[in-house]
Amino acid sequence: MNKNYTIAGVSLIAVIILILMMFSGVLFSLPRQLCVILLGTFPLIILTLLVIALSALMTSRSKNTSDKIISSTVIIGLLVIIAGIIVPVIFFESFVHNQGQGNIKYIVSVTGLEDKNGNYLNDVIVPLPMQNGEYLLPLEEIDNRYFGEWHTVIVGFPDSDKKMLAFQHAGVNLTNINAEFNQYLPDGLTVDNGKQVYLSPVLDGQNKLTMNLEDMDYSYKTMVALPDNLKNESDSTAEKINFNIILWVSTGKTGFMTRAVDYRFSINESLSMYSSGFTQVNVTVHAS
Repeated sequence: MNKNYTIAGVSLIAVIILILMMFSGVLFSLPRQLCVILLGTFPLIILTLLVIALSALMTSRSKNTSDKIISSTVIIGLLVIIAGIIVPVIFFESFVHNQGQGNIKYIVSVTGLEDKNGNYLNDVIVPLPMQNGEYLLPLEEIDNRYFGEWHTVIVGFPDSDKKMLAFQHAGVNLTNINAEFNQYLPDGLTVDNGKQVYLSPVLDGQNKLTMNLEDMDYSYKTMVALPDNLKNESDSTAEKINFNIILWVSTGKTGFMTRAVDYRFSINESLSMYSSGFTQVNVTVHAS
């Protein structure tokens, strides 16, 4: 068999295998770092293999008329594939599919406050989503908002320049807190070790954080705060205050042939109603 035909055949088989891996989802089951590299270079790999096959066929020196007809047919077919499929795919990924489409959602649920009596002014303070010291959400989305009887205010963490989010309630009869903040990201969001996302404050230090996708299951310490002098309206009321907080960040597609990454930061803690002031809690971080 002509060596050039062998090279062309192997190249075309590799193209078919890669395309099947892409559309079957097998490619995304590979180790994350390898998957990212393959996705980022996928069009270039396919194009290179097609060029190799094309070059092998064009340099074939077979004198057999049928072989020449087959070679010419395959060459024309490859040119059609390159012009009719590869080029549109590259165009689609560059200018259509690769257009951000990310989202940020911050959900704060504090239950157990209902049927509690507090002070005339009560503050429940939770972490604030940040990226490299800047607000992750627009200020108008998080500050001076009303959720039922609770009003949001940006406050400083004691003895530092860190910021947190306070829910303020005027009046002694408290209610539960259920708040949701959203931000659509038309251009996506770049998240990496140089542009870290986190819930502020990070008590373990910023070096505790990592946006490395190979190691995105970890936790760190932050703070929440309850008002002073909470009292039950009746003896049958539970004494636990439950914090269920989720920051969900979907980056969208931020580069050619990249995939969106979902970062999830969650706090699930039950505190005694007598734990007034600031209390350390765990933030669990996961990416997928």
